[in-house]
Amino acid sequence: MAKLIEMIDSQCAPDYSKTIHFAHSCDEKALSDFIVLFEKTHKLSDYESYTIGSVVGTHAGPGAVAIAFFEKTNQ
Repeated sequence: MAKLIEMIDSQCAPDYSKTIHFAHSCDEKALSDFIVLFEKTHKLSDYESYTIGSVVGTHAGPGAVAIAFFEKTNQ
């Protein structure tokens, strides 16, 4: 989870004016832990959480967490 956040920080910046989306594959505790970890270094104000569907979940496996967001642009 920390590596995923590190990758986000080094490669892009979330646009916090839009909703951030989190998802999990059969592990709500892992998702909760990920959101708490993300909130420690990011100003998370509006987010939604979901369960990863069966097609992606089959490939990701149980315990996977995901984040989806729009990247902040310099316009």
